[in-house]
Amino acid sequence: MKYQEWIEQVPPEIKQDPLWQTTVYRQALFVGDLAWHDIEKLAKDRRMLSLSDQLYRAAGSISANISEGYSRASGRDQARYYEYALGSTRELRDWYFKARHVLGPDVFNHRIGLIAEIAKQLVRMVPKYRGDKIEEMPSLYDTRPSGTSADQSLTEETPNHAPDIVDPRTTHYALSESALESGVVPRRGDTVMVAGDGCWMIDAEGKRYLDMTAGQGVAMLGYGHPVLSAAIAEQAQTLHACPSFFYNDVRARFLEKLIEVTPNHLGHVFLANSGAEANDGAIKFARLATGRTKIIATKNGFHGRTVGAVSLTWNPKYREQFGPLLPDVEHVAYGNLQEFENAVDDQTAAVFIEAVQGEGGVNLATPEYWAGVERICREHGALLVFDEVQTGFRTGRWFAHQHFGLHPDIITVAKGLGGGFPMAAIVYTGQIQESLFSGAHGSTFGGSPLACAAGLAALETYQNDGLIERAGVMGDLIRQKLETVLEGRRMVREIRGLGLMIGIDLRSKVAPFLKALMDEHNVIALPAGTTVLRLLPPLIISEEEVDIAVNAIAAVIPA
Repeated sequence: MKYQEWIEQVPPEIKQDPLWQTTVYRQALFVGDLAWHDIEKLAKDRRMLSLSDQLYRAAGSISANISEGYSRASGRDQARYYEYALGSTRELRDWYFKARHVLGPDVFNHRIGLIAEIAKQLVRMVPKYRGDKIEEMPSLYDTRPSGTSADQSLTEETPNHAPDIVDPRTTHYALSESALESGVVPRRGDTVMVAGDGCWMIDAEGKRYLDMTAGQGVAMLGYGHPVLSAAIAEQAQTLHACPSFFYNDVRARFLEKLIEVTPNHLGHVFLANSGAEANDGAIKFARLATGRTKIIATKNGFHGRTVGAVSLTWNPKYREQFGPLLPDVEHVAYGNLQEFENAVDDQTAAVFIEAVQGEGGVNLATPEYWAGVERICREHGALLVFDEVQTGFRTGRWFAHQHFGLHPDIITVAKGLGGGFPMAAIVYTGQIQESLFSGAHGSTFGGSPLACAAGLAALETYQNDGLIERAGVMGDLIRQKLETVLEGRRMVREIRGLGLMIGIDLRSKVAPFLKALMDEHNVIALPAGTTVLRLLPPLIISEEEVDIAVNAIAAVIPA
């Protein structure tokens, strides 16, 4: 329905209300009527029942709060209800975003345009009625062409609002996050990512970026994968939370699948939420199982940022402000077997190590080194713990330590375990299981049915689609293409990696090259240390997408 058609159908008694003269109120009523029609379509899909109710409540709340604010005598009271209306507007925008696949792009684009117009009006009204200055509040939500009136902007059924996803003005979202969040994570400019499609991320202006990082190594299946999305949606409508003191069907099936793809000698699992949490738990398990406290980790290793995990992490920038950290942790050079042998003794509880160092520079060690590491651990009764948080599922084997024929006592897994849904696991031997007791460890959210549904879907897809083996093939392809296009370039020291975990070691800082890739070629990559350009693409990356990334890298690295 078009706005002017709707106006003509509004009963006269409503138009006689003085509030009717307020443009934003008319807009809110219009959106409320449209939402009523939209929920009829949503309600036909069982998975959308709850969402449709929330969507309609948010739509109705906008006009209700505007009306309440209008009736208030105090300007600050008015402003407060207009703030409530603005909050409902933002909430409605989010509900429409979640319903976009059911409603279709035309309806979705139209509704988002209307919502953006309402929000734009309210953003200006709040400081006006509070008495604040509004010079700094222009057009944060404005999606209309310059010179178009508020009502005129509503007359088209499907206005061409970029990016056809959400409000194209990114300013508000970037400012909100920077003002409200901690700020401890550096951002890449003001880019606001709002959607994903396969190996591509899409920002609030509709610009597409080839994501060669898989969201920091987690989105192994890319974005919007139908199997993963369907599993999460179905489980969310069935049972999204279940404490670990109850058994659960989907958790049991996930555990069975995880053990199926894990080396045979690792038969027990503790489920957690992140790599750092898994490593923290592994420290406890190792100390409990051995009765020792000393832990060996490696220089340039990265194991997380909780107090326990950062005690294992070597880089001083992550550690030095947070001491005292865990005692009895010693760091040795990665790949140096003699230094490793000198450090491990009969007081060592465990060795924590990455099969390929990720954050530290995509560093690899030799098969001889790995054979020596396992031998030395066995000689001293120290547990061998492989941090597979980043390496799991992406090196051409299920786990990277399998390339070297090793038999760790514990592995920690996260990132790709849930295909991007937050989850992690500690997987360990029966000997360690014997040392554990009820209450030795716990996690409120660990092993939730929602996480396990995602994990089960991810593992089955990796297995059924041959993606583990494909990671090795595609990784070889990327390195070969990079070696060809970058051959002879003095800026490049080395190209190294294992499977779809690749590092380009440069002779200068990597940050300018990452910026050029994103700004000039719409390709996202990661640093690994200060000089290494790191690639962690989704397992589903195509040869055409490989060529896009390789050509972009060749374009930004000077000959």
